[in-house]
Amino acid sequence: MHKCLTTPPRPALRRGLMRRYAGPLGILAIAASLGCQGEAVSNKIQLPDKPPVTQAKATPAGASEAALEAKSRDRDAAIRVTGSTAPHRTSQVAATGTGLVQKILVREGDYVKAGQVIARLDRSDVNLRIRQATVQRDAARVQLAAAQRELTRMEKLKADSAIPTAEIERAQTAHEGAQAQVEAAEVALAMAQKAFRDAEIRAPFAGLVVRRHKAEGEWVSTMPPSPIIELAEITPLDLRVDVPEHYLDELHVGDRVTAHLPALDRVVDHTITRIIPYVQPQARSFAIIVELPNEDRTIRPGVFAEVEIHLAEQNPSEETDEPHAAKKTKTAAREDGR
Repeated sequence: MHKCLTTPPRPALRRGLMRRYAGPLGILAIAASLGCQGEAVSNKIQLPDKPPVTQAKATPAGASEAALEAKSRDRDAAIRVTGSTAPHRTSQVAATGTGLVQKILVREGDYVKAGQVIARLDRSDVNLRIRQATVQRDAARVQLAAAQRELTRMEKLKADSAIPTAEIERAQTAHEGAQAQVEAAEVALAMAQKAFRDAEIRAPFAGLVVRRHKAEGEWVSTMPPSPIIELAEITPLDLRVDVPEHYLDELHVGDRVTAHLPALDRVVDHTITRIIPYVQPQARSFAIIVELPNEDRTIRPGVFAEVEIHLAEQNPSEETDEPHAAKKTKTAAREDGR
């Protein structure tokens, strides 16, 4: 503790102060201020040395944001969205011919194989056309045989110079006409036989009969087309998911997907099969498709699904080399999308 250098105050000053600050506390305060006045002038109080302040090294803003984004990615390494299952393809199966529906062999909910007969049309008219075309073909063959014999006889006579050239030419023309008649009759017979086969409507692929549009006794035609059943292919089955647009560049074919189907109490693991790079203007989202094998056909079309799309791990060097401005823009875009 430093000693004060006492300098006696002038009597007038002391009396004035004493009258102004009467009381014990006031006297002590005046004595302390006047007694230490000289020390304040002559000596400077030396404060203890403060420890040196260590300045923290500045961290680049880009590295900080990269670290935060990496931590955020570690905490949330999957995109959580919803979707639903859908048939791999559907078809309104129609007849390729015209006629009366005689029999429909399937019901709604049946599973049919590819090529299986699902309906038959009345074949009465078709059978008559087949008989007619057969008779016409046989008659054309008879005419062709007669024209061939006549042409052979004329050629022999021509060799003996017994007939004029015009007769030979007429025989050749008749033979060619008979050949054309046979070909036309064969085409007509083939068309009648095709109409016979077309009276059986077959499934173009294996699938589930979703709906029947016609019943026995109804008329079907090709113009306009008359669908008979609606068929849906469910092996494989498509899981269709809408994803926010800001993930468009982050998803790739082959990324792992986990789908929880609450209605079936089932979890399915698969990979992205297709990405449709088209953003819906209203929803600001794009679609991905996951083809589920569904060989046992236990997953039905239209089932709701809670989906987790697992993001592919990014190479740390690639993330460090990414320009800070691009990362900042990308982060802002995500925040706007949310």
